[in-house]
Amino acid sequence: MPPIRLSAAAFAALAFGSTACGGGAALMHPAHALPASEVSFGAGVSQNFVLGEGDEAVEEAIATRPEAVEPGEVNDYVRGSVAWSLMTPGLAPWVGGRAGLGYHLEAGVTYTGRAARVDGRYAFEGDSTALSLGLGLSARLAHPDDSATTTDIPGLNESGLHGVGVDVPIIVGWRSSAEVVQIYAGLRGGYESLFGNYLFVPSSPAEDIAEGEVTAQRWFAGGLAGLLVGVRPVWVGFELDAAYQLGSGTVTDANIPLNGGEAAPQYDGESGTLQALGLTTTGVLIGHFN
Repeated sequence: MPPIRLSAAAFAALAFGSTACGGGAALMHPAHALPASEVSFGAGVSQNFVLGEGDEAVEEAIATRPEAVEPGEVNDYVRGSVAWSLMTPGLAPWVGGRAGLGYHLEAGVTYTGRAARVDGRYAFEGDSTALSLGLGLSARLAHPDDSATTTDIPGLNESGLHGVGVDVPIIVGWRSSAEVVQIYAGLRGGYESLFGNYLFVPSSPAEDIAEGEVTAQRWFAGGLAGLLVGVRPVWVGFELDAAYQLGSGTVTDANIPLNGGEAAPQYDGESGTLQALGLTTTGVLIGHFN
């Protein structure tokens, strides 16, 4: 098989991205801030769904391997691989803690297995209603491992990807007496920069591993709605997040292993822009402590 040159379209999926959850990890907190000296801890799971072009790209990549594709399929494999790496469909853990700082201020930290987020917010509060303005900073965590591959896309190793991001959530909410029921909804937008390297590991040890250095930028905006039900000090929480995403990326020094161990010529180029929609559902058990 002759060498295959990768086109910029192969990396269009760099427009996708999420450190976890189609725009960011679920907030899982109501609009009212915690009182001073009160803390909360929560743990649960989230399910991320990829809709539209992202889902189609991932499905095409799942069906093949990088060193056994036809010339017309190489771009599909790379496109789907990067879409998977950045959109991350499937289950993920959710763990978080928050602390009331007084004066209607609150700070928190969230970990989702692939990313960590810290945030602060201020709440304009009444007895039953509130408006919360926040600012979050996130970091996608890289865990480089040449032998690590994804569970679905054959040969994809995206353990070297990392990045940073910022998001601004604005939520309004209502709570019943004794906080038995708490409802919140709002808007959330932000920016994320992703960078690192991607490896495509062939099934045969005799074949070469393909590597490419990747950078990508992503803007996202969407909405969220949540519900907490319980009796102090324990609540069960559910949240739905939806985000529209627009991004672009570049790739340098990329090669793909072909049949017989050949490698494609080095590729340097830019992806086009791509739009995506992510939906994330999250369920968490939350406890409050003084």
